[in-house]
Amino acid sequence: MKKCSVLLAFLLFLCLLPLSACAKEAERTLYRAQLSYADGELSFSVDVTFTSDGAEEIFFDLPANVYAEGGAPVSDYLMGRAYYVGREYGGVRLDSVSPCSDWLPEDTVLRVSVGPHAAGERVTLRLEGCVKLVRINHRAGISEGGVNLGNVLPVLRPADAGDAGNCPWGDPFYSECADYEVSIEADASYAVAASCEAEKSETKGGRRTTFFRAENVRDFALCLLEGAQVLEEKAAGVTLRYYFYEGEGEEVLGAACEAVEFFSDAFGDLPFSHYTLVQTGFSAGGMEYPGLCMLSLRNAGREAVYTAVHETAHQWWYAAVGNDERTHAWMDEGLAEFSCNLFFEAHPEYGFSRAQALSQAKGAVRALCTVEEQLSGSADTSVDRPLSAFSSEYEYVVMIYAKGMLLFEAVQDFAGESATLRALSRYYKKYRNKVAEPEDLLSLLPGGGAQIARGFLDGSAAV
Repeated sequence: MKKCSVLLAFLLFLCLLPLSACAKEAERTLYRAQLSYADGELSFSVDVTFTSDGAEEIFFDLPANVYAEGGAPVSDYLMGRAYYVGREYGGVRLDSVSPCSDWLPEDTVLRVSVGPHAAGERVTLRLEGCVKLVRINHRAGISEGGVNLGNVLPVLRPADAGDAGNCPWGDPFYSECADYEVSIEADASYAVAASCEAEKSETKGGRRTTFFRAENVRDFALCLLEGAQVLEEKAAGVTLRYYFYEGEGEEVLGAACEAVEFFSDAFGDLPFSHYTLVQTGFSAGGMEYPGLCMLSLRNAGREAVYTAVHETAHQWWYAAVGNDERTHAWMDEGLAEFSCNLFFEAHPEYGFSRAQALSQAKGAVRALCTVEEQLSGSADTSVDRPLSAFSSEYEYVVMIYAKGMLLFEAVQDFAGESATLRALSRYYKKYRNKVAEPEDLLSLLPGGGAQIARGFLDGSAAV
């Protein structure tokens, strides 16, 4: 009888062990946002529910404050394309943050004194105010193609986030996955594109309110559009929709569909059921968000196709697998460019040559280094550095996009395509809906791939 009791106790222990050994997954931050757009202003009331880590002060990023006087949303090179009627100033006006003992916005950061809370306690803050949008072809603003509402809401900063600085190039963002419940009221003439499919809409007095719910996404973006055409297709279980005004809509959407199928096979399925591409005013080629991308009206022909594929690759590298884009931009941009090479080599009908892409990237890196050596006596050829460490948008693009892509090409040359794709598939599976650090990626590269990559990251590798 005693032996039986001991055996039963041991079996019970084995059954309970997996439960006690597994840490409970932390609840995600929840944003409940009520938005209303009219006359160039976006009013907001956002309830943010988060899990306290015990700190009495928390911080929010206010990315839309980059459009205030003193901000630098774009480089001098893109200034004319962006501000199509001349420089204007806008930004965030916060009216209240509650409950808290104190709050202070400074540039693109909001500090909130929330008082003592136990670690693990769920806390809710309400932020109310409005964003004054300016006429600009950019992430947030009244563009020449529609009202762009990307990086417009206050976002809780990760505990390990440093200062993003006021950098006019790159994507100065770092966010963890969260849940979003968003409603937006606007004139009924607008079509609303967003990071997920609308749940419902209600129209009253010429105004329409549209409701969205997105779970486990890194960010949430919208576009308000008037007069756009819409095409829809399905690929790899994902519904793709393309809002556009001009150009070959079917070709762009077709390329995006083929890219979704190709990247799903190569890396793994997307965690989104819908993906929307929006042609709108944008000073650069495009911008990625979870479940949505903005494509510049300036893109035409082959350029429009390439940009659509690049931004689609970001649905894997940034939207699904996150990284701190302010300090390690190569992790998503370099991978997106490398992914484009893989796709276009498998689809030669689009007219992009992988060999030509490699030749152009190497030529750009070498030319930049030559100029820097002539001007200052030396050239910083490292890839892994914060946005603020680049001296110009051109240097950022060459080092992050071109040399970042060459990093992964060098790993593939050494380890082979099959081994490299298996490694990236493991990386995607392990860090999907999480934030990866450089070592997380390097540790999964095949063979001596990590050593090769480090040579590019610290600048010791020759191109």
